[in-house]
Parts: sequence; structure tokens; C-alpha cells
Amino acid sequence: MSYNVQVHHVLQFGRNVEMLLQQEGMKLPQYCQQGSYTGKSGSVVDQLGTVGVIRDRARHADTPHMSVPADRRWVYPHTFTSSTLIDNIDVMRMLIDLKSPYASAISEALGRAADDEIGAAFFGAAAIGEQGLATVAFPGSQQIGVNVGGANSGLNVPKLRAARRAFMAAGVNLAREKLYCALTAVEYDNLLGELQVTNMDYNDKPTLVDGRVTSFMGFNFVHMEWQATMTDGLTAQYPLSLATIAPGGLASTTRYIPAWSESGMHFGRWGGTETRVDQRPDKNYNTQVWGEMSAGAVRTQEKKVVQIACTSA
Repeated sequence: MSYNVQVHHVLQFGRNVEMLLQQEGMKLPQYCQQGSYTGKSGSVVDQLGTVGVIRDRARHADTPHMSVPADRRWVYPHTFTSSTLIDNIDVMRMLIDLKSPYASAISEALGRAADDEIGAAFFGAAAIGEQGLATVAFPGSQQIGVNVGGANSGLNVPKLRAARRAFMAAGVNLAREKLYCALTAVEYDNLLGELQVTNMDYNDKPTLVDGRVTSFMGFNFVHMEWQATMTDGLTAQYPLSLATIAPGGLASTTRYIPAWSESGMHFGRWGGTETRVDQRPDKNYNTQVWGEMSAGAVRTQEKKVVQIACTSA
């Protein structure tokens, strides 16, 4: 018997590459108006306000001329870049080709950046005016309090009713416009505890699909976890889960859920999403996987967006 046979043992390694769990990117743009732009900014829409009328004018009176309120919304680009290097030394020691998986990971990261850009625009200041030099803040009148439907409560039917009432009171045509609401796993779980949501006695069609609430009361739900996208472990850059964006000193466990009509949010692109896989002569001809995107988002009308405060605990 040979005691050195273990020298001939073979190491077998897998050739599969698996992406770690992560939020898929580029979810929200499909639920917003979209536009393509060039230059340092883009004019999204020219807006006209409400015009008054004269009732029972006097005979032979001068023709009345009413001032038509006008405004303009602007969107500005932000450039998002991500890249990584694959060293030739490592390539020679691997059985797998990482170029395609790395490109996919960068593409997902850029997609999440687009979602976060829209997330920041829900309740952030919107640029207005002839040249976009003024801003308008998100109004308190469009906010649903955390205590609606119960003290420090999560997402519930009374909050959805209050949000729908706000859209209707503002004149949003719900027969033509779709409503959306971005939820995290916590809010989805909140709705599963609402009898009016899950019980068919209250609904004319099933609201649960594979255990997930897809729509209710005219709202189409979009799953978003709002993860940080700039670097691993970085504190989230966007305020969807922070108390600093709303007045009242609410606790840091309060999450602000956006509800909006499709025409209430605009996503602008400056070119497309570019990805390249090149050799870098300055890096000993190592392979660089690179991606970049320029995009921006803006709220088009304050009354087409509603903020719903929910406890995140």
C-alpha cells in the first residue's frame, strides 16, 4: 500500500457563477413619463394653470382678458459610472470567464441608480420657471400621516383611501391615469394583514398573486427595497427611508411611501446606458468592464404625487 497516493488527488471546482441577492435595477422608469435630452438640462413640460371666467358681463363692456398661469418643469442629468478590472494573472488561474457576469452586475447597479434617482425626485425640490432657476418643495398637503388608521401604523386601507381621495380631490382623472405605489417587503406584509385587501368578499377580482398583493383600490404596487447603489455598504443616498425629508420630527423608523400617477413623474435620459469590455494598456492589458449612464428625474405636478408615512418597524 502506498502512503503517498493522496498526491494524485484532483481538485474539482465548479464553473457556475451566481449573483448574490440584490435589488433588480431599472424598475421605476416604466411607470413614469420618459424623455430623451441633450445638453445640460431638459425642459420636461410647459404648464398652463386654471383660467377664470366672467359671469353675466355688462352690456357693451370691454372684452375681459384673463391671465393664464404658466410654468415649466426641468430635469437635470446626473452621470452614474461603475467599472472593475479583471487581472490577467487571475484569468490564467480560473476556469470561468467573468466578463459577462461582471457586465451584468454593473448593468444592475446602473439600473438601481435610475430607480434611486426617481426615488429622490418623488419628494425632493423640483426645478421650475423659464430657465429652471426656481424650485418648488413637496407640499405638506400631499402627505398622509403615520397615525392615519392607527397610531404609528404601517400601510393600511385607511392610508390608501386617504391617498386616493387626495388624487381625486386634485382632479386626477383616475379613469385614464394609472396609479402606482412603491412598497418594501414591510408594507407588503402590512397589506397581508388587512382583511379588506385579502378577502374576496371585498374585491371583485383576486388581489393576491402567489402570495403577493399586486393591486388594490386602483393602486398598482411596485416592490422596491431602496438599497444603496454607489458603493457596497454605503449609507443610502436617497431619502425614501429617512425622516429628514418630511416635517414634524418623525422617528427614524418612519418610512415614506410614494404613490403617484404615471404622468406625475418624469424620467429623462441623456443617451443610453453604455457598457464596454476593453483591455487597458496602462493596466498591463488587464480587462476593464465599464458602464455609465446619464439620467435625471423630476416631479411634474405636486398633486400627482402623494407621500404616505408608515412605520418601518
